[in-house]
Amino acid sequence: MQTHIKTTTVGWAVAGIIAGVGASAITMNAWSVGAAPGDTDSTFVPIEPCRLFDTRTGEFNVGDRDTPIGEGETHPFQVTGTNGDCTLPADATAVAVNLTGVGPTADTFLTIFPSGVDLPNVSAVNMTAGQPPTPNKLDVQLSAGGSVDVYNAFGTVDVIGDVLGYYTDSTLDEIAERLTALEAADDALTARVATLEALDAGTRLDALESAARPIIATSGGVAATATSGTVESMRSVTIDAPGPGTVAVVASAELEEVQDAEFVRCSVDTAVAEPAAANSYDWQSASDGVTDNDVITITRAFEVGAGPTTFHLVCKTFGVTTAVQSPNVVAVYVPTG
Repeated sequence: MQTHIKTTTVGWAVAGIIAGVGASAITMNAWSVGAAPGDTDSTFVPIEPCRLFDTRTGEFNVGDRDTPIGEGETHPFQVTGTNGDCTLPADATAVAVNLTGVGPTADTFLTIFPSGVDLPNVSAVNMTAGQPPTPNKLDVQLSAGGSVDVYNAFGTVDVIGDVLGYYTDSTLDEIAERLTALEAADDALTARVATLEALDAGTRLDALESAARPIIATSGGVAATATSGTVESMRSVTIDAPGPGTVAVVASAELEEVQDAEFVRCSVDTAVAEPAAANSYDWQSASDGVTDNDVITITRAFEVGAGPTTFHLVCKTFGVTTAVQSPNVVAVYVPTG
């Protein structure tokens, strides 16, 4: 079964909010509030280019192979995880790669495709014997295990693979959860507008002049380090509410650089403290241990009174020291109508 990759972005005003917390997308199909990603949609995440493999010997070699690919030979290359000079997340569904053939001994072609499927009747790079290095940029789907195969038709040839970015459906899932929280805030605002519209003109003007407007606050930044056994705030944002209301808070981050595979618990809260019960945490990593690039996504709603309230993405690690990459917190305040 073929999977179609489709890149998506969030539309109109919501785009400004999500952009502030690090969402990255390429526009092809615009969204509005109320839309949802499809089951086969993926988001493209550009990265600093890295070399995944180079089969040339000596100083050029990168990866687990240092000999040319032979005639009629297919060689697998692992993509997800740390391979060559690249580290790519386990949830990557495809990669954008520059595939280069070097030193072909015969007229030939290369094919790159997901591991574990039949060799497709296509070519990715076409070369003649002795031709200078020949690159081609392609998007290739990954196997369930996160790998690709490279096939050489004739003679022998060295191959180079440089990754420019990857596709993932995780970002779309996070955006969908953020949209849910924003929709709740939008519903409250719509109800307030309806109440105002029911008033006579003079009363409505007085109410509008004194009404507190919705407030949106965002906070994002560099990675934070979570130390084993310590409850720490990874990122926080403050809402200074003019009166009672509801605050929808969305927090996200990604775990990397795990040293000891144990587990991590995180919550969104107004205090940097451990919940009274372990099961009160909003998010916990898999019980069999944290893996690199584990994605944290938390959405909560709070009732607040007048004055400033700070909302934290709080994490506690158990037997693990990890870098929390790109921690982001978005808070949307809507006054009680």
